[in-house]
Amino acid sequence: MLYFKNGNYSFFLEILVNIFLFVKQYLYESETMTKKELANRINVDPKTLKNWESSKPELLKLIYLGLATEEHVKETEKYIKTIKELHESK
Repeated sequence: MLYFKNGNYSFFLEILVNIFLFVKQYLYESETMTKKELANRINVDPKTLKNWESSKPELLKLIYLGLATEEHVKETEKYIKTIKELHESK
């Protein structure tokens, strides 16, 4: 288990913050990305997205969740690298 010099288990606090940021990213992606941007990002026609909004709303939620997950994984990888560096420098 990782802990830092002050004895706090800040690692767990950081995990909680990371989870919060993941949820925030999911909400951000779903609110700020235009339909055209999303269509380009997943390589479908914007008309297809329009159809999915009514016929497959759960699919769109999964797509946004996947995009947020992708961003979260990138951020988590950076975070893990930082933690390893901090741990190795002890």
